Amino acid sequence: MSILHAIILGAVQGASEFLPISSSGHLVIFQQFMNVNLEAGPMVAFDVCLHLGTLVAVVAALRKDVWIIIKGLFDPSFSTEETEGGFCTLLSRKAFLLVILGTIPAVIIGFSFKDFFEELFSSTLAAGVALLITGSILFATRWAKSCSLKLARMKWFHAVIVGCAQALAIFPGISRSGSTISAGMFCTLDRSLAAKFSFLLSIPAIAGAAVLQYKNLAYLSANHILPVIIGTVVAAIVGYVCVKWIIALMRGNKFSMFAYYCWAVGLGVVIWSVLR
Repeated sequence: MSILHAIILGAVQGASEFLPISSSGHLVIFQQFMNVNLEAGPMVAFDVCLHLGTLVAVVAALRKDVWIIIKGLFDPSFSTEETEGGFCTLLSRKAFLLVILGTIPAVIIGFSFKDFFEELFSSTLAAGVALLITGSILFATRWAKSCSLKLARMKWFHAVIVGCAQALAIFPGISRSGSTISAGMFCTLDRSLAAKFSFLLSIPAIAGAAVLQYKNLAYLSANHILPVIIGTVVAAIVGYVCVKWIIALMRGNKFSMFAYYCWAVGLGVVIWSVLR
């Protein structure tokens, strides 16, 4: 793998992890298009490092909310007010429990169908079809009801619904952020809350996936180190910018615009996969 490949894949991972366009689907597509010549072990290890870069990005971008949750869990005297789509100390335990609850569906489905999903990661056709589905989900948010539900009124079943959407996003081409934010909007969560809850759910999801695949890091040799470091840094920087952008974008009603991109890329990949 060249440094240029690492930069491109790092940027793709950083952007597609948080933009509603599917990181897994784009990595499958770009690795196929660029004909990245790495064996399975080093390639998985590289993907793990890219995901760690996006983990750093989301924690850094949401550091205030993450700090409030952690501080509120262990220091009842800590005081702050709830902001738009944000978290206050009194609701820190609730936010923490909702994130844990929303993570459970992905854990169950991920472990139950692990081999099935791993086979799909080599199929560009499957990724293309899934991107078309992602586009349809995003477009449907245009008809989401008034999104005004704050964290104080968020219920456990809202977290389960969003968590189930995250579980479906294990399928390459189904966007994790797209499906979870859309599910939050369909549950009438405040738009900023839907985005922040989606990104908070990504923290245990990304960390858990990295832990499960950490053994593959042993496949990295000295020749891989520089591209891996550069790709990881690029993923972190691009991911940070994209998290901030999506949260700002959610204040308007433009989330569905990503549907056109997913449809265009998905259709192009499907045609390419059938004709090649």
